Amino acid sequence: MPIGQAKFGLLGGVADLGKLELIHTETITSATSAIDFKVADGTWDNSYNVHFVTYNNMTLTNSTQNILIQLFDSTGTIINGAEYNYALQQTDTNGSFSQARPPYLPYQAMYLATRTTNFTASLREEVTNGYFYIYNANDSSKYTFMTSHHTGFINISGGLYYSSLFGSGAHISAETTTGVRFMNFGAPSWDEGTISIYGIAEG
Repeated sequence: MPIGQAKFGLLGGVADLGKLELIHTETITSATSAIDFKVADGTWDNSYNVHFVTYNNMTLTNSTQNILIQLFDSTGTIINGAEYNYALQQTDTNGSFSQARPPYLPYQAMYLATRTTNFTASLREEVTNGYFYIYNANDSSKYTFMTSHHTGFINISGGLYYSSLFGSGAHISAETTTGVRFMNFGAPSWDEGTISIYGIAEG
């Protein structure tokens, strides 16, 4: 069968596998340290096996960021226990390489990104951007796991360097996941930024 014909289903429809379908976008305009995306309020959709999440232009004023995610279990309760595992590799333009591994206390969570410092309110170039995939959230027989990539700036001993992190993590207990909490560790709040949740079409 020619490739063109193979794209059509039995009823003549066109398969659009892999299409990103927007579920929800949250725009931050004032102090925010955590955002919940849940099935219960329509900001998370468990009809997808794979979710894609982007965060863009996340900015703080004169403070630091350590971005984490936590998951909601099948009852809609946040998972805050020793059930997460993750590993990341960080590279910086000062030539340093490092690893990030659990635990990340006082929160039990998966770690996405290192700190970003905005020295002054007018210096908005120092933003954080990244994305992560979440797999198997709708499958109660499998672990929910994620892969991530982050880019931004880091303040090391008073010097500003470009930084990149990539890695993966898992909730090491098989159950349905009904949402995700995107959060900044500690007291600081984001001043601005955008987070979008997509589902990836599979049929």
